[in-house]
Amino acid sequence: MRAVEILSFGYIYAPPPRGMHFVADLRDFYAEDALPGGTGLDRPVRDAIMNLPGARELTASLTQVASAYLATAGPGPVRIALGSTNGRHRAPGIAIAMHDALLAHARIDLTHRDLHRAFE
Repeated sequence: MRAVEILSFGYIYAPPPRGMHFVADLRDFYAEDALPGGTGLDRPVRDAIMNLPGARELTASLTQVASAYLATAGPGPVRIALGSTNGRHRAPGIAIAMHDALLAHARIDLTHRDLHRAFE
């Protein structure tokens, strides 16, 4: 089974790492003030993200791109980065949704690079 590495990150801390197959910039996806407290790891926040207009379609499209890379990329893992402003809400929430959608098709390594920084 192929492997997929999904990385969520915050652009305010650093750009995405090099070597990604694709990077999705989620900074302008919606206003964070529409979300409940917490992070993208919390179910109420993820539900609020996925209920925003276009969120399900965006996630499905990103998942289709990942699936295409799984079918055509070389032998190593497919590497995906999802970035939002601080990496606290949008990027982790959509990364988890992609993880869940791809889990039946690949081994998934999910990392939230900057999530801990929101609490420093």
